[in-house]
Amino acid sequence: MGVIRNLREPILLRVICIISIIIGLFLCYSYDKKYFGFILLIVSLGVLISTSVTTGIEIFPEKNLYRKISSFFGIQSGTWNKIPESDYLSVLKSKQSKQFVGSGPLLTNDTCLINSFKEDRKPYTIYQTDDKSEAIETAKKIALILKISVLDTTEKEQKWLT
Repeated sequence: MGVIRNLREPILLRVICIISIIIGLFLCYSYDKKYFGFILLIVSLGVLISTSVTTGIEIFPEKNLYRKISSFFGIQSGTWNKIPESDYLSVLKSKQSKQFVGSGPLLTNDTCLINSFKEDRKPYTIYQTDDKSEAIETAKKIALILKISVLDTTEKEQKWLT
């Protein structure tokens, strides 16, 4: 079956950044728009570098392994873990809060978790993403490999997917 990889790459945003960098370079060499070109160049380079860091999951079904991967300019890293024995997978929607700098603002966003459950009902988080449809599709792929069911708990009414 091979390795199953689920990695979000913002390709369109990268293309827009590269076009903006080219426009910024041309504006830097123009006589009257030099400062605007320099600002456009700096902002575009910053966005391009920030979008070059992506995360995802990679599954190796033959050996029953998975890894959470981080990719920087296409160089992927992550440690392989054994896929835990489980009765079913659950896709859970929750809120995640982050606070920057001691008394700074508290930022909250929705996140989706893929949890593996055994008989003891203790969850083991396999994957986390902000996109609900990506979480459901990834859970379906993992469930197909493990031959188990997926419980969708992202809505008020829970439903079994497979």
